[in-house]
Amino acid sequence: MRYLDYPYWVELSGGSRRPADAAARIKAGLRAFDVPNEPFVDAAHAFIRGERFPPLILVGERQDNLVCLEGHLRLTAYALAGFPADIECLIGTAPAMGRWAR
Repeated sequence: MRYLDYPYWVELSGGSRRPADAAARIKAGLRAFDVPNEPFVDAAHAFIRGERFPPLILVGERQDNLVCLEGHLRLTAYALAGFPADIECLIGTAPAMGRWAR
């Protein structure tokens, strides 16, 4: 899955729009547009402590190529926590979604 094609998320992920890349950059101390990374780190720690968050909303043409529509902070926190298996997601797919979810 990838982030929306939005400048902040593109920058945070080093251009890939992949949450795992953003997590690696956050761990390396890099910031996007000089915005602090603490909210992501704090959310990851809360998740590791057992706090649960609302489901992510993901969309795409198929389930193997999804874009995060809502929940980017949570998605980044999950990436920082190593993508545990118990992430709740709402997924919407449609053949025409590819025109939007790039």
